[in-house]
Amino acid sequence: MQHLNLKEVPRPLKKNRTKDLAWICESLCLSSGRDTSSIANRVIEKVLEQSSRQKDSSSESIARALNINRAQVNHHLRNLVDMGLLYRHKNRIHIRGGSLSAAIGEIRKDVKRFFEGMDSIAEDVDRSLGLRRR
Repeated sequence: MQHLNLKEVPRPLKKNRTKDLAWICESLCLSSGRDTSSIANRVIEKVLEQSSRQKDSSSESIARALNINRAQVNHHLRNLVDMGLLYRHKNRIHIRGGSLSAAIGEIRKDVKRFFEGMDSIAEDVDRSLGLRRR
């Protein structure tokens, strides 16, 4: 089951990979709350870097590269997998679609499918109550 939260955040004014990634993470509610060290941002960036070098990512390699414990990495990886940004295959971590923009596009499709299903049921409920769309 996918879990996704969104928050409207002002876009960065200038192009900067680190700030752009932080904006995406904040918009997806990944870098708020208890993640005061922005570990989610760092985990995503490391997966992207390793993907760009066609190097496999694992929780161990990410933890080692970021100098943080594996449990913290796994916590953030679970959240990133749950929201549909990353996926696991044979103990390896992959960005969905092979890039951040492709992953965001896949999440957009997931959300569209979700709301299409919800629309269908809402229409059935409305019809059963005799309600009409304006």
